[in-house]
Amino acid sequence: MSRHHITSAALGITLILGMGCESKKSGYSLGQAGAGACDVTLDSLAGTEWNYLQATPEGNNPAPRQGRVKFYSEAGQLKAKYNAGSVSSMYDYNCTTKGNKLSCREKALPADWCRSLLAGGGTCDVASIQAVDDTVDPAAAAKGVADGTKEFQEAKKKLKGADLKRFLFVNNNLGNKLQARMYVELNEKKCQLRIADMYMTIFQGKAKEDNNPNGRNAFVKNELGEQLWENCDGQQSKEFVARPEMGFPKNPAKVSHMARYSVGQQVQFTYLGMDGQSAPPGCTFGFDIWIDGKNVAKDLTPGAAKVKHKGKMIPVSAWLWDKKYEAPSGPQGEIVSMVRHKTCGGAKEVLGAACVAVKAQ
Repeated sequence: MSRHHITSAALGITLILGMGCESKKSGYSLGQAGAGACDVTLDSLAGTEWNYLQATPEGNNPAPRQGRVKFYSEAGQLKAKYNAGSVSSMYDYNCTTKGNKLSCREKALPADWCRSLLAGGGTCDVASIQAVDDTVDPAAAAKGVADGTKEFQEAKKKLKGADLKRFLFVNNNLGNKLQARMYVELNEKKCQLRIADMYMTIFQGKAKEDNNPNGRNAFVKNELGEQLWENCDGQQSKEFVARPEMGFPKNPAKVSHMARYSVGQQVQFTYLGMDGQSAPPGCTFGFDIWIDGKNVAKDLTPGAAKVKHKGKMIPVSAWLWDKKYEAPSGPQGEIVSMVRHKTCGGAKEVLGAACVAVKAQ
């Protein structure tokens, strides 16, 4: 399934922190110099970052939490990373130029598409897969046809009654997001991007597109500084908690996340996962902290602690960061992310990214 099925709830970010936008004193005025002032084209987007332009009563302002996109080139292919309005997820797209637009799509999932085509009474063959996405090569389409058809036929033989109806519904409904898509146009006069944030689904044997929450909106160049482009791992997020107690917990297995705090409280963010607890010889661990996609602390070093594991006290890395909340959080609270990394011989490798929601009031 597409990663658009991974919701905030699946990551343990289930706190509903309210609606609305933070008030800002002034609007955003990028791109008012007139035609000819823009220094990018659709062919030169690689290496650029853009933020959703949010309309508020106080003016239009960039909103990276609502939407941020980065274009880059890899092996000659233009790609994009985009959060699609998610507070914790980052999605990967391949982009191609079609006329005066960029068409950017998530990785194709031909087997899933085949299953949905068949569940809706449609035909699953190479031609029908390529009709869903004409960038899928014939070999990948053929494998998807074989795998998806086999899965569908096995399910029909195995499942009966309500279970079969449930299987058919899961694979044949308008909310089944099978591929994220973006269509990008350049407003050269304002030096803005106009992005249509879409998803593809298959219903009653036919592919359809619909709007994701961001819909069609303007994006402006990132002038807010370094932003987070890592996808928060669902499993690791379950191991990342905020608590009012300081120091590494004596019994990590019994520690749970606490989301709400009072102004003036000190809050500690701790990663409790057992993965990557001992750095290999010649390597060091480090981590960065981000709030709502913006960097607030970089290249921090974890401390050392010991925990009881299978009857023995074993050394672990203590991934700790704390913050005192001097003022209330915004209406939506905030998303705190910890990105852990390992450095060996000067080469840095990301070990994982985890996120939690908190709110001070």
